[in-house]
Amino acid sequence: EKWSYDLLLWGGRATLWASLLFFLLIPQLKAQEFKARVTINTNRLQGVDQNLFEDLAGKLTELINDNRWTNYTYSPSERIVCEVALNLLSVENEHEYKGELFITAQRPVYNASYMTTLITFRDKDLSFQYQPFDQIQYNPNAFESNLTATIVYYIYLVLTLDNDSFAPLGGNITRNELVQIVNRAGQSFPDDKSWSSRGGTHSRYALAEALNDPAQESFRKYWYTYHREGLDLLVENIARGRTNILDKLSLLEETHKVRSMSPLLMVFSESKLKELVEIAKEASSSEKKKALDILNKLYPTEHDTLSPLRRD
Repeated sequence: EKWSYDLLLWGGRATLWASLLFFLLIPQLKAQEFKARVTINTNRLQGVDQNLFEDLAGKLTELINDNRWTNYTYSPSERIVCEVALNLLSVENEHEYKGELFITAQRPVYNASYMTTLITFRDKDLSFQYQPFDQIQYNPNAFESNLTATIVYYIYLVLTLDNDSFAPLGGNITRNELVQIVNRAGQSFPDDKSWSSRGGTHSRYALAEALNDPAQESFRKYWYTYHREGLDLLVENIARGRTNILDKLSLLEETHKVRSMSPLLMVFSESKLKELVEIAKEASSSEKKKALDILNKLYPTEHDTLSPLRRD
């Protein structure tokens, strides 16, 4: 199975990056997957040691950028651009912190200088312990830190979305790892309900379950169509790329029919909906009407975002 996914992902990436690989292949075979930047906001906390959190941000950046997370080949130009912002809200017992984590990641569009957003996500319920000189290391067999577990979880979430965008269901291997991370973290940190079914529809648990749910594979199929058969064709043939994106919106509708509260639909809304509307507003009246009918069902509260599709 692994070889089949390697070949699919290589096929998707090879077309996108052939000209770059010609010049850069040999020295880049072992490049890591991410080009990430981590920032930590402590404005809500009083009397904290800023050096402590600058050090923590550096450790988290090294964790993401300096590890190999898959067996896939990424050239430096292919590394996933990612921003991680940790907003600390409170501190208890001196070394126990609560906060929010904001994750954004981007993917290049073929033949364009444009970078499309893969994900924009806000994790509202993060708690962890951290003291000076604590190490931030990933042990695949057990988690010692809830912060490390959460960061690693989002690494594999981003990898799954990235791989799904280059090959049909190309993120199967990394999305399987998501479930393993949730299971290990749930055992290590039982009080953090985001690792369990108690966490609600947008928890880490819920996202991992949705990506592993066969009933929601239609979302992942559309994710591939949207990126590889849509965005990546826009420079070469804008009409064809736009038509592919709009014609397959029915795949999102299928996901909504089986799981109307799917967190995957929320991920799409946060990261892709405005971009989709920008693409669709130049379509024919009939295409726009069809797209609007579907999107109104999926996102009934997004009236303002969808308003350009109502104009002739």
